[in-house]
Amino acid sequence: MNILEVRNKLDKLKTEKQKSFSEKIIKNKHEMLGVSIPNLKKLAKEICKEDALMFLQNNPMQYYEEVMLQGFVIAFSKIEIEKKFDFVKNYIKNIKDWSQCDSVVCTLKFFNYDLNKTYNFLLNYFKSNKEFEKRFAIISYLVYFLNDEYINDVIEKLISCNSELYYVQMAVAWALSVCFVKYYDKTLTVFKNCKLNKFTFNATIQKCVESFRIDKDKKEYLKTLKK
Repeated sequence: MNILEVRNKLDKLKTEKQKSFSEKIIKNKHEMLGVSIPNLKKLAKEICKEDALMFLQNNPMQYYEEVMLQGFVIAFSKIEIEKKFDFVKNYIKNIKDWSQCDSVVCTLKFFNYDLNKTYNFLLNYFKSNKEFEKRFAIISYLVYFLNDEYINDVIEKLISCNSELYYVQMAVAWALSVCFVKYYDKTLTVFKNCKLNKFTFNATIQKCVESFRIDKDKKEYLKTLKK
């Protein structure tokens, strides 16, 4: 499936309703066509059945949907892991919104094959001052590293993250709220004395309060910590 064929398929899948909806919830510098995430994933799998490598090497990533396709094809393709990491590096440079970050991170299951390698791969992105590079690392921690082996280091990284960038702050709040769900006592111990800025600290508590997986008594206590 060449690039022109992919464009033609995107044109057939787009709707004004989807475009209007996406533009309301996603602020993106890429022009949107109006194709839903499920349809993009389905198209990505079709591309992978033909020639994933050709697509990844030639995708112009002009439209929002083409960027998303790049991420999904990386995830679903059968190409070797090292090449996947190389394509992910390039993909991260093209992320312009939370959806292109979060939706793709959740599909990159090859990250699980060697968590130590993935963790080291993410370190430079966590240290980045670029909003969506940093968010990419944080959401990856949330999806793949909230386990017994990595939880202490992940919590320390999250509570040390005092970024003023909105989508980084919200990623930290989301990740920490899940830490509270999975490792409440461990997270609370360090959270009470952490130096997170006021917005991120309070956003974390709000995320916990909104969670169905944290019981009422714990929520009430967390509310008392609010700055």
